[in-house]
Amino acid sequence: MTEDKDYFQENAEFRSILARYERMVRQNEASYFDVYQFEKIVDHYLDGNYFDQATKAVDFGIRQHPSATSLELKRAQIFAEKGDSSKALTLLKKLEKTDASNNELFLIKGMVYSQLGKTAEAEKTFDKALAITYENKEEILYDIAISYENNHQYKIALKYLKKALKIKPGKLNIIYEAAHCYERLHEYNNAAECYKKYLDKEPFAENVWYNLGTIYFKKEDFTLAVEAYDYAIALNDTYSSAYLNKAITLSHWGKYKEAVSVYLEFLQMEPQNVMAHCYLGECFERLEKFDDAIQWYQKAIDLDPDFSEAWFGLAICYQHKEDYVKALKWVDQYISTAPSVPWQFLGHQLKGFYLYILGDLGQAFKEIDKSEELAKKVNDSALIDIAYRVKIWICYEWGKIDLFREYQKIRMDFRAKNNLGEETENNIISKFYEGLADLKTGQIEQAKSKLSAIQSILSEMEAEKAKQIKTTTHDYLHSLILLEEGSADEAIALIEKMPPPKVSFSSIVSFVRRNLPFDDDLFALAFLKKGEMNKAIAEYERMTSLNLEIGLDRPIIHPLSRYRLAKLYEETGQKEKAIEQYAKALETWKTSEEGLFEVGDARERLENLIAQSSKKLDK
Repeated sequence: MTEDKDYFQENAEFRSILARYERMVRQNEASYFDVYQFEKIVDHYLDGNYFDQATKAVDFGIRQHPSATSLELKRAQIFAEKGDSSKALTLLKKLEKTDASNNELFLIKGMVYSQLGKTAEAEKTFDKALAITYENKEEILYDIAISYENNHQYKIALKYLKKALKIKPGKLNIIYEAAHCYERLHEYNNAAECYKKYLDKEPFAENVWYNLGTIYFKKEDFTLAVEAYDYAIALNDTYSSAYLNKAITLSHWGKYKEAVSVYLEFLQMEPQNVMAHCYLGECFERLEKFDDAIQWYQKAIDLDPDFSEAWFGLAICYQHKEDYVKALKWVDQYISTAPSVPWQFLGHQLKGFYLYILGDLGQAFKEIDKSEELAKKVNDSALIDIAYRVKIWICYEWGKIDLFREYQKIRMDFRAKNNLGEETENNIISKFYEGLADLKTGQIEQAKSKLSAIQSILSEMEAEKAKQIKTTTHDYLHSLILLEEGSADEAIALIEKMPPPKVSFSSIVSFVRRNLPFDDDLFALAFLKKGEMNKAIAEYERMTSLNLEIGLDRPIIHPLSRYRLAKLYEETGQKEKAIEQYAKALETWKTSEEGLFEVGDARERLENLIAQSSKKLDK
């Protein structure tokens, strides 16, 4: 209580001094201030980055105290904080000749060297400051650490903070900065320990509870993160950032209903927050409430038409509703608002993927070409390679094997020329593609030869690297060969060891990779080979329903799934169900190009079934 009283008394006294000084400047009056008072006035302006006012205060001070080197030192500090390193160093070197025992001089000089990236000179200069500091050394160490933090040199900052903590282990501002440095260095366990030490001494610091929650979130310890945010909210029930982060944490945790409630509480405090509207849309999307999701995405767009994430969310919602025409419309909006070339690239990738689903291959390739051109514009070979990969799989899925082989050669030549992947890895990918083409053209023995070649290359690779590529090439090709040969049980055993790729909700690239090639019906195909028609039907029914984990980490409902399910319904005499599935597939394919076998076959089968139904009605 005494410390608080002293602080407020000192603060009130300074406000009186500042008011008198500003009145003197404003009214051009004469008024006396001692050197210490001028220093405090300069510090006040520097704290607010009011450099002109700080300079004017130094000028007034030197007029009254011409020999006050401490005020000239303040001028050097102003130069340093403005980023005028040259002027700061010139003045500091001049002052050093007459005031070499001033630790603050070396402290400012060290900060300037730190700003210039001259780490060795900075450390030597700081050491000089410390050598002539006899009291409150922890404060000098703290100031040195802050200068390094300002230049993002967190490891060096920590070195000085640790020294300060040895002198004053319980000093809260030092503990806080140490936690911040650990966080920036991704040493989250150490950061959490520092924040907990702080809270042991000051349990009512809501901002520290908030920071601790952020650390736990980054560690993916969502239980403790929510608990920390709840403490922050309990201490300050208007702490909007804590509500927002709590909602984000719940969403990442998969607790979408709870997240919705917290987002709504947050929006009562910040009703114009675009991000929260968008995140609410995402939660409803995950809950399969697509109409609600669309409303919240639209509200985000109403607040900020350039918020690209909301346009993207709308596209995904209509994708889940299998309305690719509207999805394409919103992807166009996403592309037009995308903040940079890489994001535009992703938009064209997604648009190309949707057009592939629609069977409009000419337009799909145009969009992938646009993404390729954008990647070339920023000279990003990895993105160019992704574009080639997508073209290869579009050709494969729609049976364009000559074009598949052409793009395979283009991609593999590009990877070799641009040093993408090791030679052994590229050889495996090339053999993998060749094996797939062999299977598509009925050449099983040649495909088996490619499989053997892949196995031979893998055996010479380092075990961990071989393991990473084996599943997506050797095992995938092997499973398809087994299916072609009728070895369904072996195929199933192998498929079970092939988990789908992990997909980031926000990653269009990984979403496309998850769905292209379309291989989610491998189990169904295996059941068919075994003659287990009911199991195959159940598998396709699962794939054509929304009762799955949704978002980008789940496969889309592919029209090929509906087409293949319809054929099975037809074979088992379930004609009404077959008609429904053919109709839904053809609704998606209504703008497809001519000559695609599955599209033509679905039309013919649907017409025959409808005709048969009409004859029955006539009878």
